[in-house]
Amino acid sequence: MGPMDSGREIELKLSVRPDRLERVMRSPHLQGEGAGRAIPRALRNVYYDTPHLALRERGLVVRVREAGRRYIQTVKASNGAGSSGLFNRHEWERPVPGPKPDLAGIDDPTLRQELGTSVSQLAPVFSSEVKRITRTIQRGESGRIEVAVDQGRVTTPRGSAPICEIELELKEGKPDALFDLALALNEETPLRLETLSKSDRGYAILTEDAIGWSKAPPLVLDPALTGLQALETILRHNLGHILTNERAAREGHDPEGVHQVRLAVRRLRSVLSLFRSVLPAETVAALNEELKWLAGEMSAARNLDVFVDELLRPVQAAFADDADLAALETMARARRGAAYERVRAAFATGRYTALLLRLGRLIESRTWQETLDPETAQRLGEPARILAGRLLSERYSKVRKRGRRFGKLSAKDRHRLRLGVKKLRYASECFRSLFEGEATPRYLKGLSRLQDVLGHLNDVETARDLLKELDGEDGSPPAAITRASGLVIGWYKRGAEELETKLRKQWKQFKADTPFWGEDGAG
Repeated sequence: MGPMDSGREIELKLSVRPDRLERVMRSPHLQGEGAGRAIPRALRNVYYDTPHLALRERGLVVRVREAGRRYIQTVKASNGAGSSGLFNRHEWERPVPGPKPDLAGIDDPTLRQELGTSVSQLAPVFSSEVKRITRTIQRGESGRIEVAVDQGRVTTPRGSAPICEIELELKEGKPDALFDLALALNEETPLRLETLSKSDRGYAILTEDAIGWSKAPPLVLDPALTGLQALETILRHNLGHILTNERAAREGHDPEGVHQVRLAVRRLRSVLSLFRSVLPAETVAALNEELKWLAGEMSAARNLDVFVDELLRPVQAAFADDADLAALETMARARRGAAYERVRAAFATGRYTALLLRLGRLIESRTWQETLDPETAQRLGEPARILAGRLLSERYSKVRKRGRRFGKLSAKDRHRLRLGVKKLRYASECFRSLFEGEATPRYLKGLSRLQDVLGHLNDVETARDLLKELDGEDGSPPAAITRASGLVIGWYKRGAEELETKLRKQWKQFKADTPFWGEDGAG
């Protein structure tokens, strides 16, 4: 048996509704000049693991594919075991004599260590059967792409799920070609960027995993990174956060899923703004417009979550069993249900998929860098810490400027200050690992407190606007809702003076604190 081939595949997986698949297949982008002939195949994949699913815990997938009379063994490393990005991953493939895995020929020491002693305990855990149509597309001189259309089913002892998806794998050329083809197909027929592999779906059914949300893991930047590499890492981190929580936001009933996606969107907007001076202006403007659209589609749901779960609760606790507050909550919950339908509708659009693909293109492509002027290219080539210090100083100076004559700021100016503080905090969180020291967590804690108070006051103002909308809504008892709204507004008006005093002290402390990236950052 020959050695196992190893390599990094760069691919996109797009799911499509079965009733739309024929339309995709007839796309001119998959036909005509540059398109190879379609090759149909029937594939059966058997996935192996230990009785306690040890490989899954290590982020590994072992699969044996039956294709005609041939058997191909594949070992894939997911995010936890060597993946270098969202759209690429390590894969080891080799022929085997039969349907059982043969891992004896693995010559990669890291992979052998990951597999550990589990090899002897491997047994089939689930399977998939698909009808695959494969063809190769030559996109001019930009790249050669293998297009595989799969229809079938993944089957486990505990149930099954349908498969209807399109895999695009870059065989030769630049990643731009891959993303451009996906964008072109999505423009014709709305598609969805599929984050779950066939093995993910099999394991989800097998283990009956609930749809869950997750916070973004800590962002750690290696001091050896250049500014460009730091930018790519930060963008990938936040896009990954969206993709991880999209399913929870789209299908789940926990408000935290929407909150996590909204956080990631907000942070991506902040990153694009932070790096605006070293990115193509048209790219930043286009992505910002789409991120702003997505944030807008989620804002009503999030505002109602905050109102029902955070702002209304203390008032209800103080006025126990108040019927008018109960009526207000019922009305707000009904409005929230409609807001969540809007969120789900946004995730189902081709516009949302196009946004993800364009973000992926920015991360994986190098073409946009060719348009940079020499000075900008030099700045991106500097050590990340140098660029970070410069960008943080710019953010800091803007906040100080917006906060001048703090006590006399109008509501509009205070809102601008809050946004500036929020952007500075996220920029500081992005780069904190490059400036580790005792001063860093202390500074970030003070910044967080300042943002929290500004954010709470903003939530209260948002709640005032929401209550105006709810008061007198058709079908509601006007007097009851008016009284309940008055209770909520009065409750928070009572604490506003105390918060204002606290906020002024925190602003004074912020001005006195030395930024952790150095004295020069104070501007």
